[in-house]
Amino acid sequence: GGVGAWRNFDKSDRYTDGEVHEFKDIWRAQHPRIAGRDGLWRGLQQAAGRAICTGTAQRYANVVYEPVVDRAGWWLSCILPDGKRLWYFRPQAELTDTRWGPKYDIQYEGRNNKKGGKWGTVRTYGGMLTENVIQAMSRQLLVEAMIRVEYAGYPIILTIYDEIVSEPMKRFGSQEDFDAHMKVQPTWAAGLPLNVDGWRKNRYRK
Repeated sequence: GGVGAWRNFDKSDRYTDGEVHEFKDIWRAQHPRIAGRDGLWRGLQQAAGRAICTGTAQRYANVVYEPVVDRAGWWLSCILPDGKRLWYFRPQAELTDTRWGPKYDIQYEGRNNKKGGKWGTVRTYGGMLTENVIQAMSRQLLVEAMIRVEYAGYPIILTIYDEIVSEPMKRFGSQEDFDAHMKVQPTWAAGLPLNVDGWRKNRYRK
């Protein structure tokens, strides 16, 4: 994101729009595998756009975009490394020329958060497609960890975003054991750095 994303997190006027753009450019230059011309953002955007325009499945890294038609209509399906699918309804894409080279402009129909969640046209881009993939993968990692800790004897009483809260029998288990179950790496996430910041108390804390 650019200035708009910055302002969402920093409501002050400490930095001018020009300074924020400079920060953005510095960050992107330091992270070419994410934001570079051959990085993740662009790779996912190009794969999704090609899938829409050609009607054929397109892969980038371990993510596949696949066009699907059913009774409801035309969809773009995003197949994640573990097989889970994300769905984009009635997608459209147009290849345009930019100073960074050809790029697909992509939109679909859905709930538009910029318009209060009303149904309508939603424009998306590489950074947002990446966010969709990362959040979905994070959810899958958390759910698999929930199953493991429950099976190991740690009953879950609630989850809060990326936290699991368990209330086991008194003196049962240990923090180290609980963390070990959470850090198990699924085969579909081989090589992904995983860590846990756990705690054990009588009361919940943030």
